[in-house]
Amino acid sequence: MSWQTIYNPDIDTIHVTPVADTIDHPLTADCACKPTCEPVEHDDGTVGWLYVHHSADGRE
Repeated sequence: MSWQTIYNPDIDTIHVTPVADTIDHPLTADCACKPTCEPVEHDDGTVGWLYVHHSADGRE
């Protein structure tokens, strides 16, 4: 059971999602798994966002 990391440079977000989970994980803050979100400060002072999704199959 693995995880994938998807970066969207247009909105400076990273989503970490479980691969082949029992539910789909749209790359949005309102995913059914209620992903954890935290700011990530870059070296230049700008802030991006890291979303860590939660598996439905309990792999954590």
